[in-house]
Amino acid sequence: MLTCLHIKDFAIADDIKLDLGDGLSIITGETGAGKSIIIKALGLVLGQRAEPGVVKHGCKRAEIQAIFDISKNKAVAGLLAEQELDEDKECQLRRVINAESGSKAYINGRMVTAGMLRKVGELLIDIHGQHEHQSLLRADTQRELLDKYAGINQQVSQIRHCYHKLQQYITQLNQLRSDSSRAHEKLDFLQFQVDELSKFSPQENEWPKLYNNHQRIHHQAELAALVKKAEQTLMGDESSQASLSSKLGLVISELDRAHAIASGFTDISDVLREAQTLLIESETSLQHAAESIDLDEGELEQIEQRYAAYMELARKHRVEPEQLYDTYQVLLSELEIAENPEQNEHALSGEIQALGTQYAELAKTISQKRVSHAQKLSKAITLAIQSLAMEGGEFNIVLQTTPGSSNPGDENSPVSGIGRETGMESISFEVSTNTGMPGMPLSRVASGGELSRISLAIQLILSDLATVNSLVFDEVDVGVGGKTAAIIGKMLAQLAQNRQILCITHLPQVAAYGTRHYHANKQQGKQQEKQVKLSIEALDESGKINEIARMVGGENLSDESLAHARSLIADSITV
Repeated sequence: MLTCLHIKDFAIADDIKLDLGDGLSIITGETGAGKSIIIKALGLVLGQRAEPGVVKHGCKRAEIQAIFDISKNKAVAGLLAEQELDEDKECQLRRVINAESGSKAYINGRMVTAGMLRKVGELLIDIHGQHEHQSLLRADTQRELLDKYAGINQQVSQIRHCYHKLQQYITQLNQLRSDSSRAHEKLDFLQFQVDELSKFSPQENEWPKLYNNHQRIHHQAELAALVKKAEQTLMGDESSQASLSSKLGLVISELDRAHAIASGFTDISDVLREAQTLLIESETSLQHAAESIDLDEGELEQIEQRYAAYMELARKHRVEPEQLYDTYQVLLSELEIAENPEQNEHALSGEIQALGTQYAELAKTISQKRVSHAQKLSKAITLAIQSLAMEGGEFNIVLQTTPGSSNPGDENSPVSGIGRETGMESISFEVSTNTGMPGMPLSRVASGGELSRISLAIQLILSDLATVNSLVFDEVDVGVGGKTAAIIGKMLAQLAQNRQILCITHLPQVAAYGTRHYHANKQQGKQQEKQVKLSIEALDESGKINEIARMVGGENLSDESLAHARSLIADSITV
């Protein structure tokens, strides 16, 4: 259960803190007041993608923190313990979004990836957005909703994996058969490639070590060359013969003779003698340094040759040097297959037959569950939409088996009857909006308001199956009103008896059912600031009555609107 949501410097929110509890919490406010900011912030702290533009103007970063009581959520507690992120009976999620770029995620004070935040968040709370009815028109969404209701997501994941594995093996088998006409040519070329690499014999994980040794010995060679050149310059070589200290000694002797003729050269001679002493010491130190550099010319040559060969072979095979060993292993496998085509064709055929059997078994189980649960879900949604001002409406989930072939058009395909990656059926949601009328696909029949109500009915039915304890509904009641709105409020209140519900609504009939009520308001900043700010106020009973009265009759509260508000609240208490 979400116990606290703290939002700081996010969009137009300065510093907002919501203390929440169980039951039905309602958030209301005028259109454009910033209610949706709460949902956006909650989505980010649950791991959704973060953009720098959400940071409040003039601020360096935005921070969002959500605190959950997980004392009854074993799935989250187990996952946190497994990742060593557990902290008693509480789970604190925190997201920091920088204005410049990037974001950071934390669980119980420890930095994690946004992916881990999202993984934990999926076990904590479900968010149902106001635009979800638009996705209801997609075939994939319809199938996913039925599969969720049937509880077969794991089996569908398994059949998808089986399907793709089948396609991979079938492609390999077809390739093997199509290559048979030029098998000899391919075999010769493979043999040449394998022989060349076998002679070179690349070893697993050899390249990183070779690269490091190449760098090391090149540095040694460069160092040795530099020291050698310095030594030759200082101590002389065959071309210069004398060392710098010897040449300086000659200069000193010339100055001593000059001093015997005329005074005034003593100071210069003394300075040069000190310099000569330092040069002699430097010659000795440089000799020791040169002797200490251990450069193995044989090792240098060996490493250079191996390195150059790696680079050349990698270039020929169009891979990176570190991939050469894996390339060698792949070529060995391909050569083995090419040398034994019949054996490998038999093995592939066997794998395909086994996977085909597995697919068929999974497909049968999935089909049975879809058929039985499609009938149940159709009846439940029909009852729900009829209570939501669609009295003559009838909802039906149509399943149509679409058997195909693993390789259409190929009579020799080793597997037949393989459908699609999610099973053998195509799934279509159909609705009849009037009694006696035939059902038609949603996209051809339902208006925007009807589609919104159908979506809400499905969400309410499926939310009762949710494994999480907290559900958020963001203005899913758009397009309804009056008696229908009261029914929605009653549905949400009933749902909130066993779960924590947070609902953003613009309908007073829904708001009346709330056990907690929060009012969102957009305020103008101080004169020198000019920026608008979002505030969220927790209302007491009197405040709740006034807010519902405003929703009924506008800003100017009247005795009639206040009386209507009290009446709505009184009616909700009977739930």
